[in-house]
Amino acid sequence: MLILAADTSLPIFSVALLRDRLLAGAVAMEGKSSRNEKLLPAVDWLLTESGIDRREVDLFAVTRGPGSFTGVRIGLATIQGLALALGKPICAMSTHEAIALGEGDSEKIAVFDDAGRGEFYVSRFEGHREVEPPHLANLPQLPRK
Repeated sequence: MLILAADTSLPIFSVALLRDRLLAGAVAMEGKSSRNEKLLPAVDWLLTESGIDRREVDLFAVTRGPGSFTGVRIGLATIQGLALALGKPICAMSTHEAIALGEGDSEKIAVFDDAGRGEFYVSRFEGHREVEPPHLANLPQLPRK
């Protein structure tokens, strides 16, 4: 199975290709104010460099936040548009869930990222199961060991 995945919710956005759960290629770049201008060219570049035609993609995946509201909208709209045009399924998942799944077999995982203005988006996972959904917290409220 070939999956094209994108995360546009964070200041550094990324696009990746996974073939049978193995990373086949990826690109990451600063996108704070220009995701809308960079996302499709990044997808095209990654597919071209990997020698893959977009019709070969079996599943499109995208993060749905938390994170930049504009970034999330751009990612969802772009990936949904590609999937719809090609008649392929789409999967949207929490940005924090995607990060936690990448942490191997860790028992307990806390994921947090900068929400601006001294606040953070925080989620907690146990055995890759979300036990505390994304919420806003300030520095004194962040999970400690």
